[in-house]
Amino acid sequence: MNRWSQCLLLGAILAGGYVIYVSVMASLQDRIIFVGQGIPMTTNLREENSLAFYTKLKTSFGEVHACYLESERDFDDCPIVFVAHGNAETIGHWEAITGHLNQLGLSVFLVEYPGYGGSDGLPSKETIAETFDQGHAWLETRGLSRRRLIGFGHGFGTGPLLELATRKRFDGIILTAPYTSLGALTWETGLPSFLLKTRYDNINALTGSTYPVLLIHGRRDRLITPKHSERLLQVDSSRITYEPIDAAHEDLWGESDAMVSVLSTWLNSYHFLSSP
Repeated sequence: MNRWSQCLLLGAILAGGYVIYVSVMASLQDRIIFVGQGIPMTTNLREENSLAFYTKLKTSFGEVHACYLESERDFDDCPIVFVAHGNAETIGHWEAITGHLNQLGLSVFLVEYPGYGGSDGLPSKETIAETFDQGHAWLETRGLSRRRLIGFGHGFGTGPLLELATRKRFDGIILTAPYTSLGALTWETGLPSFLLKTRYDNINALTGSTYPVLLIHGRRDRLITPKHSERLLQVDSSRITYEPIDAAHEDLWGESDAMVSVLSTWLNSYHFLSSP
């Protein structure tokens, strides 16, 4: 076999291997994106916070868990944080983070994803959107119109949160380890984005919005690299703030002092921690 034939054979083997890789990854994409599906409820937040109140959001596919943790601050003066967590966790994993947010003077509303933490249904863009809409409606029954609302999304959750913000009122948004789009993130793994069934475009969601945004990203994040936040900053640097933290994707809150400092500075700069 001459060298040209050998090159053709090697190319065919590589191409065939790539096709198999793409096919397998495409068929498993729901399990990869929604890796936390089936994880049971991990922590009862009421054990650590007597003000924690669990509720079940009614949807067309069943009931989804949510937990509201009121701040000890005066009701009308306290902003509410609507949390969209990452894809490999449940609301129970936010026990420590919720404590930090409460100590800053914020009430926190944790909304589970369908199929996570014992909730009914299967996770998808459509079922998550319905769940988040129901979560926002539940907050309206708690006097949301008299209070400021801040969105807090982490990793995968930054997409569903920003999509909700295109439909509902938010006064500010905090994104930790965000991505520009799931398509861009998929392409970085070597997969063509056109095969992606679940699509979130954070650049598009931020474009044209008016609320202030805080981006926090770990400098050592290899799962969602900091260049995603750097690109999101370019949407509108006049109202988007970017703060890198010396951490990896999974241990941003391992640097809790740095995180609390960044959050406190940003919240104070927009007067979220004082009466409007």
